[in-house]
Amino acid sequence: MEDDLKDTAHEGEEPFDGLTEENPSRKPVTREMIAERAYLISQSDDAGTDEENWLRAERELQEEQER
Repeated sequence: MEDDLKDTAHEGEEPFDGLTEENPSRKPVTREMIAERAYLISQSDDAGTDEENWLRAERELQEEQER
């Protein structure tokens, strides 16, 4: 399920690495991290489609990096 999304969700795009001038020590948000979070979301009561769960997981992880 998430494996399919890992291969197609952002085809041709580099993963967001989280590094900015403001915080160069951020760790990259990896596909594995997104897949794990998307799986957890898919098991919750407010899960959406696989694609929605993937995008939500990606957004949440990126927002956590910004804090």
